[in-house]
Amino acid sequence: MDYNNNYIYELSKDLELLNLTIAKKRQFIHNNLALNEVTILNKLLENNHKKYFSKDVLDYLEITTSLNYKTIIYSILNPDHMSMKILVNYINNTKNSKIDAYKQKTAFYRKIFSPINFFIMISIAIHLVIIQSREDKFR
Repeated sequence: MDYNNNYIYELSKDLELLNLTIAKKRQFIHNNLALNEVTILNKLLENNHKKYFSKDVLDYLEITTSLNYKTIIYSILNPDHMSMKILVNYINNTKNSKIDAYKQKTAFYRKIFSPINFFIMISIAIHLVIIQSREDKFR
């Protein structure tokens, strides 16, 4: 597999491969993905467990998409290393799409509740220390 190529998989609802688009170069231009030196493999039919594909070669292909470069990069990054601002932007941008933002939402709430959890634990520890010191005074 050539890692310099860009692969776009189109899957059915049953997660079967419908077509594969391979491009040598890609560039995001607003809501379009511009692809150069494109090869498209389309699934034609399936007979007796044999799959048949057609191959189309294009110099240029432009695909309209709701994705942008940042959304794709943010979906690859570890959400624990993202800032709150990036997490909020990513979650808001993916609300209307079918992109699963579960990991990013979990990281977002973890970042919100970690300081709260910290102060709750400190207050419990202080309370236990005070109770322990009072019990030691009465002995």
